[in-house]
Amino acid sequence: SGCGKSTLLRIISGLEAPNSGTINIDGECVNDISPAERDLAMVFQNYALYPHLTVFENLAFGLRMQKKSEEEIQSRVDHATDILQIRDLLERKPKALSGGQRQRVSIARALIRKPAILIFDEATSALDSESEQLIQNTLAELHEAHNIIVIAHRLSTITHADRLVVLENGAITEEGQPNDLISSR
Repeated sequence: SGCGKSTLLRIISGLEAPNSGTINIDGECVNDISPAERDLAMVFQNYALYPHLTVFENLAFGLRMQKKSEEEIQSRVDHATDILQIRDLLERKPKALSGGQRQRVSIARALIRKPAILIFDEATSALDSESEQLIQNTLAELHEAHNIIVIAHRLSTITHADRLVVLENGAITEEGQPNDLISSR
């Protein structure tokens, strides 16, 4: 806690400016690019769902703001809800969902945008072990086709990572293959 993980994500996403240096995404400096123009989506631990909207409306909201056609919205919602096994929740409102279901809806909302980078900020920290396992399985599946940055306290959350970066007091202290770093501890 307090080592700078969430601040780093806020800088990558453009919600905060770095004190020095540059943020490069796919070789391009994005320091002066607004958060809305960065091709990424974030999933937070607190779900950030609109409580007055159904799951379908939560998922469709951003696409409607982008003026996507209803056919494209339906297609993307169908795809994301199939991946995350939440199609049966489309008519429910967030208060009628478990924590794990809410988090899967949050992931679907991020995935539905088809961003270049998916960012998960402590996305499993408030979940029970069964829900956490579902999210971990989903991350493992998404990992094959997406660039994913995962911030986590628990090593179990990042078992499928290609690369692990350890932050302490705002600085990178270790980085490498997860198995190598975990076995060296």
